[in-house]
Amino acid sequence: MERPRTTQGGDYSPLPSGPQENYTRQGEDDSGELEDCCESAMRKLAIGISSTVRRGDDEPVMEMESGRSTRSRARRVGPSDKRREKLFADIERIQGQIAERNERNARRRKRLEELKAQDDAEKWEDELYQTRVQELNEARVRIETSSSTSTQDIFQGVLQLNEEISRTASEIIRAAAPLSVTERHGLNIPHVIRKTLGKAFLFLFQSDEDHVLEDKQLVQAVLQIFLARSCAELIDCWTLGSNYFNHGMDKLYDRILQKETQMIAGKWRQLAFGKMPIGWNLQKHADHNARDVLQILGCAGWGGLNNLQVQPLIKELMVMADQLRKNVKMDMIGSDLRPWVALYNAKYHPVTMKDVANRFGMERTTGAERFHVLGSTALGLKAYQKVEGSTPRLTAQVVYQTKVLCVEPLRGRSSGTKTPIPRSDSTSRHLSRGRSFSMS
Repeated sequence: MERPRTTQGGDYSPLPSGPQENYTRQGEDDSGELEDCCESAMRKLAIGISSTVRRGDDEPVMEMESGRSTRSRARRVGPSDKRREKLFADIERIQGQIAERNERNARRRKRLEELKAQDDAEKWEDELYQTRVQELNEARVRIETSSSTSTQDIFQGVLQLNEEISRTASEIIRAAAPLSVTERHGLNIPHVIRKTLGKAFLFLFQSDEDHVLEDKQLVQAVLQIFLARSCAELIDCWTLGSNYFNHGMDKLYDRILQKETQMIAGKWRQLAFGKMPIGWNLQKHADHNARDVLQILGCAGWGGLNNLQVQPLIKELMVMADQLRKNVKMDMIGSDLRPWVALYNAKYHPVTMKDVANRFGMERTTGAERFHVLGSTALGLKAYQKVEGSTPRLTAQVVYQTKVLCVEPLRGRSSGTKTPIPRSDSTSRHLSRGRSFSMS
């Protein structure tokens, strides 16, 4: 360290005082050099004072002057009071400067820590912002590119599925042969119909004759109702074989659609569907439906087919329905397209439904609005659009009407039992005696 400067009389020159304003963000600490200087001055002062105390002010100190003879002359020397006061004043001044600079350095260190913390926070916010921007850009790209299926593809898929439903039912009934009385008596008709078609269809199969449905066209219509409903249920599934889980996912999707935009809801539907458990495989689903078709045929008085003959036809139909399910739930984001069928006893609506009784050799009647649906023989398609506003709502636009068979409104007896109204001799001959129905 540099030695403190002195005057000609031997006194120490006072150190420069005053704040040093050349402060940088790095906060260089300059108190160390000042402390070293002060420590050196105090050490020298202490040495001088201690030596004076040991000698005393009156004790002479002998100094040999050069150029003199060996005969020396004593000279009395010692620190004066003025010099001592000056040294004490310098010490106090230096100590004050040290304290002041320590305080200033402490403030600077505190400010530096605050700036570092602020800088770290700003860097973290910048990194987080950049991450979110990147994720948003990726999401936008994915939203724009992940709709690999167009609306026209889904429209065409529904039409092809309906054609396959009609072709499958037609091939099955064309290959069927009448069952013998013995074979038919072994069937539990009420149980089978309740399980496959529903209790509402029992009146079609209750008869004392050998064959409940002699008209193959009517049997084909019933098979198409069953197959169309099975395909619609498959398309509506999030995972196969779990109705409770599917119902819960539908409710969750509807809640998201109410609170978010249709694009966000569609993106959630895509991501959620991609993570769904597989559930049943299509082979198991096809086997299950093939057994049901054979049982319905048996209840109608027709047989001659086995599972090996029917299962490939049903499997092909289920594959098409499953592909349509993936298209509407995962491949389509910006739109909400839903294939659907009308269930039994739904009120006939000419805008969303189309009566196709004449396709099965039945008479169409006027005033169909007052009729009720027996079932859908083909799927319809609706496009749902969310209308934003103070009270957001979903509107449905009919893309394809569902094709239905209708029954005239049921009139209740005095006991409350409902009976279909007879309308046509060509259809009533296939029903039980005294219980006929009409198809429009």
